[in-house]
Amino acid sequence: MRKTGVFPSLLVCIPVLAHAGPPMLTGDPGTPGDGKWEINIAVTLEKRRSESRWEAPVFDLNYGVGEHIQLTYEVPWIVLSPSGEGTKSGLGNSNIGVKWRSRQELLGFAFRGAKLPRRRQRCSHLAALHRDATAAVRRKAMKWITREDAKVDRIACPWLIRRFVDKDAEFLYVPADQVMSVARQEGAIPYDVPGVELGHVDGRCSFESILHKYGLGNDPALVELARIVHAADVEADIDSSPEGRGLQAIAKGFSILHGKNDHRKIEMETPMYDALYAWCRERAKI
Repeated sequence: MRKTGVFPSLLVCIPVLAHAGPPMLTGDPGTPGDGKWEINIAVTLEKRRSESRWEAPVFDLNYGVGEHIQLTYEVPWIVLSPSGEGTKSGLGNSNIGVKWRSRQELLGFAFRGAKLPRRRQRCSHLAALHRDATAAVRRKAMKWITREDAKVDRIACPWLIRRFVDKDAEFLYVPADQVMSVARQEGAIPYDVPGVELGHVDGRCSFESILHKYGLGNDPALVELARIVHAADVEADIDSSPEGRGLQAIAKGFSILHGKNDHRKIEMETPMYDALYAWCRERAKI
């Protein structure tokens, strides 16, 4: 994704091979010809877990100076659609550029500059809009909450989330009777508590529910690790995986050592889950 910053930058010289396409969006080194104009319109889409970003259209206007030089002005109209938020749009970062072609249809150089200063206010507004939209998504998507005094599932889940869902996720641990009220206050996602989507549902433990929710079930090593976590966490299924009792013993040992200092347990047990996942990956190759 192109940056939406508003300050001019140094021109960059980029060698490009010839192929068709809008000059400042692709490597096409062709020029319109002396005294001729060329207009290109393109639509781009970038989709992430937290948002969709459209640039529709990306408009660039080109003018030929002689047969080897092209002047370019480019500006997109950006539409941001953060998950759970309303759609926001605005004029994106304008760019000016110069392109020089050394040999017919073979090699060219694009000199690309930053936005024109007269667009600063609008682009600054859009940059702020993008930061605010992203921050709003992160405040909701990156904060998770569960019961304090965690042992197996409530420590394994943060490892899974930070490794495969959101590396910057924050975790709150509170008394069991306060989870839902604090979740509403903080905009946090509750997990491993009764009655929530990411808890013990349809025979799954919370780790497995998160695996299911975020489509991570195509990783055989994660599926194997989920079986071990399930066995360690669900007493009735303790013998469903040979490693279940061992993980349960280790998790209870950390609980004895650190009590309700659950963030310390995450810190200490993360390398253990990394190692266990690595072991599961090796086992999956057999």
